[in-house]
Parts: sequence; C-alpha cells; structure tokens
Amino acid sequence: MARSLEKVTKLFYYWLTTNQITCIMALSFKKCSVKGKIEAIYETTVIKNEQSSKRKGQPFKVVTTECLKERFLENKEAGYLQPTLKIDGTSCLINEFNGRPWLWARHDVKPNKIGDKKFKAWKEEMSLHAECPSEAAPVLELDLESDFKEFPDDWRSSTGSTKENATPSDNGHLVGWVPVDPSLRNHLWHLSVVNLSTGHVLVAKYNKEIKSLTVSIFPLKDLVGNTFELIGTNVNANPYGLGSKKAPVHVLIQHGEIPITISEKLDTYSHQELNDWFASENGQSEGIIWHSTQNNDMFKVHRHHLQQRWPVPTPVLVSFPVSISLGDSDLVDSVSGSKKSQFSQLKELNGQTLESLRSIDLT
Repeated sequence: MARSLEKVTKLFYYWLTTNQITCIMALSFKKCSVKGKIEAIYETTVIKNEQSSKRKGQPFKVVTTECLKERFLENKEAGYLQPTLKIDGTSCLINEFNGRPWLWARHDVKPNKIGDKKFKAWKEEMSLHAECPSEAAPVLELDLESDFKEFPDDWRSSTGSTKENATPSDNGHLVGWVPVDPSLRNHLWHLSVVNLSTGHVLVAKYNKEIKSLTVSIFPLKDLVGNTFELIGTNVNANPYGLGSKKAPVHVLIQHGEIPITISEKLDTYSHQELNDWFASENGQSEGIIWHSTQNNDMFKVHRHHLQQRWPVPTPVLVSFPVSISLGDSDLVDSVSGSKKSQFSQLKELNGQTLESLRSIDLT
C-alpha cells in the first residue's frame, strides 16, 4: 500500500510539474518555427574592392545599412513584434517520420562546383546592380538536379516544399532537415537529448515570472511542428560554456522561448541604439529574433551585423537559475537507457536547483 501511494504521489508530482510548464507555454506569445534563413532587419549595401570577412575569395563586402526593411517596419508599426533571445546552437525540428514523432537535424544542401560558380557570378552581378538599382535585379538560376550536391535520403525542405520545389536562400544553400539517424556519428549530440524508442526529449523551458529555466523530459508527440536550438559542449564551439569534454552537456531550447524587453532602449533601431543595448547587461546575447504575433514573419539582428564580438564572457542564457525536473523515477528509468546516457546521468541531479546551465556537472 505504501509503495502504491508513493508511486501515485510521484506520478502526481510529474503531472503537476509538466502541466505547470504547459500552462506557461499556453499563456505565452505565439512562437514561430524556423522555416529557412531568418531575414535581417536592415537593408544591405555592397562595398566594392573590399575582401569579404565571411566568404573567402569574395572581392566585395556586404554590410548593413541604417535602413530598416519595409516588412519589419510594417510589423513593428502594427505592434506585432515580440523580441526574443537569439540562441547560438544548431537548429532542430520535431516532426513525423515514418508515422512516428521524431527529432530532425538541420541539413543544408550546398551547390556543387558548377553551382558555386553560378552563385559567385550572380553575387558579382548583384554588386554591379547595387551601383545601378534602377535596372532589374539579376535572378539566381540554379538547377536542383545538376547544380547541387547529392540530397540525403529523407531530406525535407525547411519550408515544407518538396525537393523539386525547394528554393535556394540568399547564400545559395537549400535549407532543410533530415531525420536524426542513430547510426550517424554527426548526429551523436542530437541523440544525447532524445530517446527515439520511447519518444521523449530533453528540453529547457523558461519561466518568465521568476526568470528561470527548467530542464524536463517531454513526449515528442507534444512538440510536433516546433523548432528548437540544440546547444551544448560539442555544438558551435560551445559559446555558453556547458559541460566538459569528459562530461558533455546538451539540451534543446525552443525558438522564441525567452522573450526580452528592449522597447525602452530602442526607438529608431539605429546601429547606435542597438550597440548600446548589446553593451548592457541584458544585451549579452548573440542577437535578437523578433517573432510576429500575427503571422510567421521572423526577423533578426546579430552582433556581427554591428561588428560586435561574440561570444561574450557571460551570456544572458547562463544567468538564469536552472531546475532539473525530469519527472517520476519510472519515467526517468524508462527513458534513460544505458548508464552512460545523458538522461541517466541527469538522474543524480533530479529535483535540484542549480545556479545556471553552466552548473550542470555530470562527472
């Protein structure tokens, strides 16, 4: 009887914890899912005869102007925009695969040598067009069959279109997803946050009321259609300083998860205003992503748009306290798998509140 009561109590605790988080999610603003490269808020211009700092061999530089894009201004003036913290990791999608909820990894199909030559020629034409914008802009024409590297099996466009209708982004890539494959080494860290057999995933959720994060286990089926950022020790040079080589730490954070307040700092959205914000304590992030509350429009500004350094010593993301709330022991045991899995290692911290994500020590 005592054991049954203990089990019921644990199940109720898990139900209460996860439903509190679900309620917080329901009361929050609409979060847009990433469907390709996010548009910057500024128009750009071309500086000729100056080597690009981003693309080797490109004999011109594309820089941001002070001119805000019209679509951004329309959303701003209508009051639709919600600024959120830009998270520096690798994008992921939760969606169906072979009839089951699955974790998908970002995979861009790049031009082959022939396609790359065409793309570079188009960029050069665009630089000439910038000098005479009254003429029609050159069109990037790339053939999906002959101008791109091989498409992986089960590749899906980020816009949801078929491979045949995929459209290159402004860097010439076809942005898309592939289902995480347990046999692939390059999906190793994606697999550390998901149990595909039981259909569960490790996600950090933000509580706006108390400004804290909670790391919990969620059913994949409850998150289908949403996009996330995978961050951690072995992702994008680990700008947040999580874990160690001996004991890596990885977690998913939904895009748009952490809203920020910047209205009192920004009026005209000039470079100076944004530079001042990025220099403030609350501005220690890779950038800002604006989500439209009325449509799927998303806009961004990145530190490098303003020639600012990233990463920074103490990003905002690691300033929040973190609760480890994995749920009842039966759930954790079923999801954990081997003793070496991250789920299994996190069991030792279940129920604890730590200073920040950097405090998660799995040694």
